[in-house]
Amino acid sequence: MPEAGLEQWYHHQLDPIALQVGDAALPWYWLVYLFGWFAVYGSLRYTKPFMTKPADHSAQQDFLLWGWLGIIIGSRLMYVLIYNPLHYLEHPTQVIALWNGGMSFHGGFLGIISAAIYVSKKRNVDFFSLTDPVAFCIPWILALGRLANFVNGELPGRISTVPWAVVFPAPFDGAPRHPSQLYEAILEGIAVGSVLWLSRRKLLSRPGAMSLAFTAYYAAARFVVEFTREPDPQIGLILGLTMGQWLCLGMIVLAISVATKLRATPK
Repeated sequence: MPEAGLEQWYHHQLDPIALQVGDAALPWYWLVYLFGWFAVYGSLRYTKPFMTKPADHSAQQDFLLWGWLGIIIGSRLMYVLIYNPLHYLEHPTQVIALWNGGMSFHGGFLGIISAAIYVSKKRNVDFFSLTDPVAFCIPWILALGRLANFVNGELPGRISTVPWAVVFPAPFDGAPRHPSQLYEAILEGIAVGSVLWLSRRKLLSRPGAMSLAFTAYYAAARFVVEFTREPDPQIGLILGLTMGQWLCLGMIVLAISVATKLRATPK
């Protein structure tokens, strides 16, 4: 562990609270969730002219509700069941303590898919007419979420002596680490979002193309960045990879499988 010369690295001292009035506090992370709702709403309207099968307004309104519930419930449940089950077996009342952190992107991904399946069947609309607009805007929301992770001083990278390493506050060990949250914001968010933005006319005109492109690109970007991210201490590495990397491989397999099925389906 590097000890000498720690002053050469940036020492994280950022405040995770965006707004506080008395005892009521709004963290940056939850502000991102709030912004995300409006971003998805705007994306549903913006992408409509590009799509061959846009969902009607009532289906979109349903999806705004069920989609965000799916994200919050799914991301929390996967964190509880996959990332830290023993802790929550011992402390079951903490399962609903969302304000203490503990959300999984992959769980939110499954949650929004479940919501899209439900709304598409309920409203008799195409599944991808709901997911494509979300896939179009979600990288930018993810980028803001990773910036919020950095502000919170959570999910740091592995120990490193690169010039831009960061010393994160307790409960970490005081060693300089990769600011992997910033890597994720750039690669998973800005880079993926830029590719989807530049390809929006082509991808949005083909139902499912935007959703599958996001799934594959995000998973590949996350897989790469995870090599610099500290594995969850209660899980560690599994056959040399993090849990996040294994889940990303599952996303890539899913994207390829669905794309293959779509290409084989007569138009």
